[in-house]
Amino acid sequence: MKRFFVWMPLAIFVGLTGLLGEVLASGRDPSTIATPLMGETAPDLDIAAFNQPGRHVTGDDLRGKPQLVNFFASWCGPCAAENKLLMQMAEDQHIRIVGIAMKDDADALQGYLDKRGNPYALIGLDESGHTAIDWGVSGVPETFLVDGKGTILERHVGQLDGEEGRHLIERLKDAS
Repeated sequence: MKRFFVWMPLAIFVGLTGLLGEVLASGRDPSTIATPLMGETAPDLDIAAFNQPGRHVTGDDLRGKPQLVNFFASWCGPCAAENKLLMQMAEDQHIRIVGIAMKDDADALQGYLDKRGNPYALIGLDESGHTAIDWGVSGVPETFLVDGKGTILERHVGQLDGEEGRHLIERLKDAS
């Protein structure tokens, strides 16, 4: 029985190392984590709209034309880095970006937008983080491609770079 306990840590280590090797060798991109919502209608929204007293961002705002829904926060470093790319994307009249500010407040958000620019056609304030939970957001930034019917076509976890941005733009135009 003592031998069992002596070899147990080594066996666990070897097993975990093998599992890690399998994941790394798979070539799978961790930023394209699948979501159970893929191909499903986006969860309904009903959150306060930033700087629009009395207005709410709802599921109806995600219908009509394909768009990106970007979960971000003023306190998020990768969100700040990604903002420049989002500003460039927003210059294309075919691209509509809806922002959902997660666990943020209006003053901090205004300072963020004043400093970095506002690529969003509409911004919802998810102060509690419940909307992000409904969407399965694991952290910010996280971006979803939603078609004109409100169906989630793609999910990108983490900061977008130029190549990923171009990919989303192409998918967005294909969905039009």
